[in-house]
Amino acid sequence: MDSRALKDEIRQIAPSFGADLVGFVDITTQAGNLTKAGFTAHEQYECAISIGIPVINSIADQIGTTTTASAAYLYRLFCYDIINNRLNEIAFSIASHLEKAGFRSFPVPSTHLATANRIQPGLFSHKATAYLAGLGWIGKSCLLVTPQFGPRLRLTTVLTTAQIGDDPKPMENRCGECTRCLEICPAKAFTGREFAITDPLEVRMDAAKCDEHLKKKEETVGVRVCGLCVTVCPYGNA
Repeated sequence: MDSRALKDEIRQIAPSFGADLVGFVDITTQAGNLTKAGFTAHEQYECAISIGIPVINSIADQIGTTTTASAAYLYRLFCYDIINNRLNEIAFSIASHLEKAGFRSFPVPSTHLATANRIQPGLFSHKATAYLAGLGWIGKSCLLVTPQFGPRLRLTTVLTTAQIGDDPKPMENRCGECTRCLEICPAKAFTGREFAITDPLEVRMDAAKCDEHLKKKEETVGVRVCGLCVTVCPYGNA
C-alpha cells in the first residue's frame, strides 16, 4: 500500500472517533528532541501521528466562571476522562490497522504518569509531537495552541515504522504580547519564556507550583482540575 492511501485510511479512522486534527511527522531527524521529551523507544520508528480531539466549549467555559464542585466535576469528566479514553481508542485502532498492514506501531497513552509523583512528565510529549507535526504552537501556558481550537483540545500519538511522515514547518508562535494565561494562573507557575523544543520544561513552567495548586483544588472542591489557562486563551474562545 502506498503512503498516501495509508494516510487517507488513518484520516478516516480518526474522525470516526471524534478527532478533528490529524498530523504526520517524520521523526527520524527529531531523535534528540524526542529523547529530551522523555521517550526513547521512538528510535525504532519512522513516523509519529498526532491526533487531537477538541473539548466541548460550554463545559470548558464553566470552569472559567465558577469554582463549584459541579463545574470542576463536569470539566474533569468531559474535558479529560472521556476524551482521554476516546483518544486511547483512536490510538489503539490506528496502531492495530498499521500492524495489520505490516508496520510495527506503538500507541502512546493519552495520559500516563511515569511514577506515582504527579509532577513527573508523562510517557511522551504529545504537545511536542503535535508542534512538530504543524498542528499548532506551544503557548506561554506550555499548552499546544491551535488556530481552530486554541488550547481547548486533548492529544495522543501513534508511533510507527510506516514511512508516512511529513516534514512540516512548525507553526509560528502567534501569542504575541498576550499574557492572559500568565496573569490568570493562581499558582503563578509560568515564566512567560517563549517555547524552544531544545529547552527543558522547567525554564517555562514550575510544575511543583501547578501541582500544589491542584492539590488544593482537590481538597476544596474534590476534583483535581484547574483549566483557567485553557479557558482564558483568546484562541478557541468564541
